[in-house]
Amino acid sequence: MFSIDSNDFLHPRMVGRPVDTMGQFPVAVSYSPKLKTACVLNGGAAAGISCFLTHYSKGLLAIGSIRPIALNQTTPPIGPAGTVSDLLFNPSQTTLLASVKGNGLAPGSFIAYPVSQSDNSISSIPIISEPPQVRLNFGISFLGSDHRLAVSDPAIGASLVSISSSSIVTADVPIAVAGESAVCWTEYNRKRGEVYLMDVAVSNITVVDAKTGAIKKGIQQDDAGLGSLDARLGGDFLYVLKSASEINVIKTSGGKTVQRFNLTNLGSRQGFVGMATWGFGQN
Repeated sequence: MFSIDSNDFLHPRMVGRPVDTMGQFPVAVSYSPKLKTACVLNGGAAAGISCFLTHYSKGLLAIGSIRPIALNQTTPPIGPAGTVSDLLFNPSQTTLLASVKGNGLAPGSFIAYPVSQSDNSISSIPIISEPPQVRLNFGISFLGSDHRLAVSDPAIGASLVSISSSSIVTADVPIAVAGESAVCWTEYNRKRGEVYLMDVAVSNITVVDAKTGAIKKGIQQDDAGLGSLDARLGGDFLYVLKSASEINVIKTSGGKTVQRFNLTNLGSRQGFVGMATWGFGQN
């Protein structure tokens, strides 16, 4: 865990010591400010979810043991089919949700862990949903409430899904994206009521209506061949990591690229696959 000084944000400071994630191949992290808890999604042969209390001076303190996920995988994992994908707390921070891709025979799954209202502990008993329409569920974005999600799915493009009060996931609207190679990431824009779909091998970005699932338009990118490895919304701008070589800054109101920030000065970028933004408030 790191602390970032607002007056010296280029030099994060480690708090406590590094900790074992209880797995072998950590893939995703999700943090709940309400619970002061960070959880890690592990893939590979020891797949599962581990959670840690975040302490201001001691750093990460393990909470219980790993919540295992049966994948029958290796370390490193063989995929992408049959691997873990993403991990998020819902907006109210009352449920932890993991996304796991289907293996080609069985559909993809969503694994929910409710948070106890009495002591804020995260359940160790999973609630598993396997909507038959979802195959290779990858990135997930909550759409402004606890009960609606956008899910990227390279098998078709994406889907809009619903989550019941008992944490059961149901697929509602399949979204077929013409010309897609592998739509892997989603990002939700509450202000504009839009979902952005990013393809790891296709440069252009697909814009979807968050209520209906209808494709509204495509955001054309002039960097042909550079797919998107991740994207985050900050205010009125979408920041897109393009094949680890640059970050494109796109104005969401018109879809125009206003900056292309070259990353080559940062040296080797082989491991650049994720991105985050801070300080923009609610999008």
